[in-house]
Amino acid sequence: NAEFTITFANDVVADVADWVGNQASNLLLVDSALEEDQQEGGADVEVDEDGDEIVILDDDAANGITIPEGVEDVTIDVDNLIDDGEGPLPEITIDAETSVGDVDVDIPAGTNVDGGADWSGIINAPTVKANDSVSGVDGDVDSVIEIGFGSTELTFNKGVRILIGSKAGKRVGYSRGGPFTEITATCASDAQATGDALAAGADCKIDAGNDLVVWTKHFSSFVIFTTSTPTTPTPVVNSGGGSILHIAELPPVAEPPPAVTPTPPARIAE
Repeated sequence: NAEFTITFANDVVADVADWVGNQASNLLLVDSALEEDQQEGGADVEVDEDGDEIVILDDDAANGITIPEGVEDVTIDVDNLIDDGEGPLPEITIDAETSVGDVDVDIPAGTNVDGGADWSGIINAPTVKANDSVSGVDGDVDSVIEIGFGSTELTFNKGVRILIGSKAGKRVGYSRGGPFTEITATCASDAQATGDALAAGADCKIDAGNDLVVWTKHFSSFVIFTTSTPTTPTPVVNSGGGSILHIAELPPVAEPPPAVTPTPPARIAE
């Protein structure tokens, strides 16, 4: 019998036999090329450790990725599917339970991604950033959620749907390490056709029940914010239960000079 080595990129199920005739059917052969902190993509993948990387190898199979709250720094590796920084992606859905609420990302099958020739093929799953990590926001920042790869511009030829839980009615915008841009366009509907109709690099927003939905053709740091509330004077309550309003002291008003009563002319005796 000849000895040979088979190299494969995915986990496979095979029927095998050894040299003396022992056989095994439906034996799972696990891809040993993955590192300890990597796992292969698939229809039902749940991440359980910080820093895990989901490696997507099949450009046809759908991928469903669940990230529980408390698990951070999860990445998705599509390097095997791209050439010179771009290529078609399979369906990828991400359900991330973050510290600021549920964030769902839906990339439809056949979406072409372009990150430029220097892009490594890594996509950061929804990651909560500090509220002050984005500047130039004209309002009160509620939360900042990065999806993509930092300042690297990732663009898509189909609409990608991002749902941000319990943020309906709030304003939203984005930044990639530069100027902040508010998303002001309202989507005609919450549908794939609406997302696909967006111009290159464009986005729109729409409320879906209690949630905020962004249809976009790029990834960025997305900022949820509200209009700033004007500051009003706060009464200071004294010990007697009443209120004291601090009123600015006005300059004293000068009193007018006293009126001068004219003296009648003296009478001359005849």
